[in-house]
Amino acid sequence: MAPLKPPVWLDTNILIDIQNGQRAAASAAEKALSRRFENEILNLAKDGHEVLISPRVKFEFLKGARAQSGEKLLTDLRIVETE
Repeated sequence: MAPLKPPVWLDTNILIDIQNGQRAAASAAEKALSRRFENEILNLAKDGHEVLISPRVKFEFLKGARAQSGEKLLTDLRIVETE
């Protein structure tokens, strides 16, 4: 059996950068950074890493006006909140 891959912890800034790049008014640089972060997170998950955030990170990320799209982002990227 292969050894377990270490978990990857994300902070609020990464999630905000991804969300900012998804805005219609985002610059080309913001969109490129967002896509790069998204792809890397998905690749880590596919490679067997669990992608995690703390409850505080989730609270900080979802406290703004774009909370609904934030929930979708967490689900789409298979990000897990720890306890």
